[in-house]
Amino acid sequence: MDTVGTVRIGTEPDTAPYSAPLPVTGGLLVFDPFAPDTTPYLELDGHDPQHWMLPLILGEAVTEAVAAASAEAGRALVAPEDNADHVVARRTAPWNPGTGHEPSARLATLLWLSRWSPTALDGELLDIEAGALLGSLTEVVDGAEDLARARLARSAPRLVHLAATVLSERPMPGEVWIAELLTDALEHAEDLLVDHPLHSRILELADHARRRDTRPRHLQEELDAELRRLLQPSLAIQGHTHHQGWHTADADWTQVPPGILDSAEGTVQWQVTDGTLTVKVKGGPSASPDAPLAFRAYAPENPLPVALGRLTARPIRNGLSWEGRAPLSRIPSADELTVDVYHPHYVGPPRLGAAASRARTERQAVRYLTQLREHIARQDSHELNRWAEIVASDTSVQPVPLPHPSDTGPRSGSEALADRMATLVDAARAAADHLQRRERGHIQEDLDATDTSAPRLCGPVWRPTLAEWASLRVNFGL
Repeated sequence: MDTVGTVRIGTEPDTAPYSAPLPVTGGLLVFDPFAPDTTPYLELDGHDPQHWMLPLILGEAVTEAVAAASAEAGRALVAPEDNADHVVARRTAPWNPGTGHEPSARLATLLWLSRWSPTALDGELLDIEAGALLGSLTEVVDGAEDLARARLARSAPRLVHLAATVLSERPMPGEVWIAELLTDALEHAEDLLVDHPLHSRILELADHARRRDTRPRHLQEELDAELRRLLQPSLAIQGHTHHQGWHTADADWTQVPPGILDSAEGTVQWQVTDGTLTVKVKGGPSASPDAPLAFRAYAPENPLPVALGRLTARPIRNGLSWEGRAPLSRIPSADELTVDVYHPHYVGPPRLGAAASRARTERQAVRYLTQLREHIARQDSHELNRWAEIVASDTSVQPVPLPHPSDTGPRSGSEALADRMATLVDAARAAADHLQRRERGHIQEDLDATDTSAPRLCGPVWRPTLAEWASLRVNFGL
């Protein structure tokens, strides 16, 4: 950790989509969505080294180390490579997460899923859970009450409907956490939505939730046979159909809103006819005909686009697609052309060449992560082992590194991703073994109490969001 004007704790994360940031009072807390239960990165204003939020997230030992580093700040450099203008003191301390870590990690993961998940997630269910989590993080997240109020107000009709249904029955094993989550959301809505038209109904339901006979608060109860039967088949991400005579390109998810385009590779199709570029794009679960999508095309050794055009939405069976045309300022070989689709609110420099390869790897890693989260939700040991075998043998998550200025510098993003995926493969196998032992009635050590540096997929931080569970349990009426 460093202190001067800023306290930095932990290892600075990679860029999106490998980080799940959460703005907190006085700084920024960043979780790894591929390992949200492990040590996060925290950046804080160093003028308050004994920040009262620290023990809630990182524990007392880290809080004391920050205070000690602050006291020493400015006395001397601690390593030859230190820049006196930036690094003034360092300390290490064991991480022993406080009570705020779990809800912070779950909220950061939920927000990350709302941006990066390639499968459709129900926005109202995300709002209900985010409102409940924010309501418990008033000492961590700046303006948490206002943020929780906005989320719960937006989803209040859905919350009332779900609570009336779920809390009137005893939940099935494996779904106790849903009743607990709705109870938390109701109690926060009771305090925050006093002027809402549904407040009286919220009061009634919250009172009922407090008086009902609940089961013990076990977040990881074993799914029973009936619940397993009701879960829907795996949400496999479908491949894209290739059309004769058309070239395909990949949509860069950083350039478009979440869910607006089909999540498969090759979702962008294009062809050149008589000096005109025609582009077609298949929409995704959140496609809107009003989305102002556009496209641009690049040729090698030309920094400016050789074509720019707008895309117009048109209805197709089961959704939307977009199509547009633009003249080419020069006509390169079709194999040399790069076509990039973007939304004006998300647009950035196009990722070409090696950067495009990394973007493709990012998308595949995100797909793998969302698939893994589904297998964890199902507590499916067979699929967890199968997932581990597939990922371990997939060279696409061992990407080509971007040029690095020094062989002795920090590990590249590509290398860090390879490490991250290898760690998840080991974690998936460990979770599968844990589930198999539990199914056989064997007593096993608590995985949460072992290695705190590796993801523990059977722990509560990895529990699915309500929106993810609803996509599996569609017959539940969520």
